[in-house]
Formats: sequence, C-alpha cells, structure tokens
Amino acid sequence: MIRRLLTVLPVVLVLGACAAPGTTPQTWPGPPSVSPVPGLVSPTVLPTCPPSGVRMRFTDGDAAMGLRVVGLTLTNCGARDYRVSGYPVLRPLDADRAVLDVTVLPGVTEISSGLEQLDFPDREVVLAPGQAASAVVAWRNTYDDTTHGPVNVDSVSVSPQEGRPFQTVTPDHPFDLGSTGRLGVTRWEADSTSPSS
Repeated sequence: MIRRLLTVLPVVLVLGACAAPGTTPQTWPGPPSVSPVPGLVSPTVLPTCPPSGVRMRFTDGDAAMGLRVVGLTLTNCGARDYRVSGYPVLRPLDADRAVLDVTVLPGVTEISSGLEQLDFPDREVVLAPGQAASAVVAWRNTYDDTTHGPVNVDSVSVSPQEGRPFQTVTPDHPFDLGSTGRLGVTRWEADSTSPSS
C-alpha cells in the first residue's frame, strides 16, 4: 500500500504543475461539516418496566457459618401507586428454568433463630412511583445427604404476592441449598422512603 502511494504521488504533483497559468488548481472538497440538530438529544436507555408496573431484583447478601441471606427488592416503576402485603411467592428454578423441588417457608425463623427480628408483622405497603419495598430470603448451605446431589437455585420466579404476575429474577450467584431443600422468605417491608399502612 505504501509503495503504491509513492508511485502515484509524483504523477499528481506533475499534473498540478501543468495547470494553465492564472488558474487555480481544483481541489477536492473536504468532508461535509455536521451540525447537531437543535433539540435532538440521544435518549437514555432505561430498563423496561414490566406490564405489572413493578421490577424485582436480588441485592447483595451475607454468608456466615453456612447461613445465607439475600435481599429481594420490589420497585414501583409504574405511573400509579402500588399496594403489596404479605409474603412474596417464590418458585426456585434450575439452570434450564425448571421448577425445583424446594420447600419455601413463610418467614425465616425456621432457617435460623438468629433471624427472628426479620419476621416483620403483616401490613400493607403503599409504594408511590419510584418507591421500593424489600424482603429477605434465607437458607442454609448444609450438605449431609450423599444419596442426592446438592441443589443449586439459578433463578427464581417471583410474584409480589399470591395471585399476581410472576417475573424471573436471577441472583448474582446461585442459591446453594446443599441438601436442605428449603429456603425462607420474609414479608414485604417498606423502604425508609416508602409509607406503609
């Protein structure tokens, strides 16, 4: 490529020198200048709000002595108030999105007596647009049954409460239930900026 340019360059210089006296050699126009169109701004891409008007996700958890605890957050991404109460409905799924044989307990005291302060009383939470509520999911990573392989929950189909639409929520790391075959979940609790009734 460089050799070819060196061959063509002298020819261009000679042709430019042969232009008629008093005339200006023709030059190629440069690239057209592009001016921004007034009022045209690149839109910010936001996560899509599901038709239910709420978005759920798992938050960072904690692990100690085989006890696992993660948060589940429900955010009202719709345009009107959203009311929720009681326990989320969880359907643990494997890597192929098949429902696992896992027992979901209402509350987390059976998982560990040290979590009893998380078993909040039942109350309705009213979320204005942009506000959120939280629940806690807990389990133990104990493996003492060698007749079955350990159970890993890769994602969870979650409904905010009985009778409402499900959405699949994937944690950063699978839930490693070992051979316990169960996990517990608390009731929804309003975040500090969300009122409850």
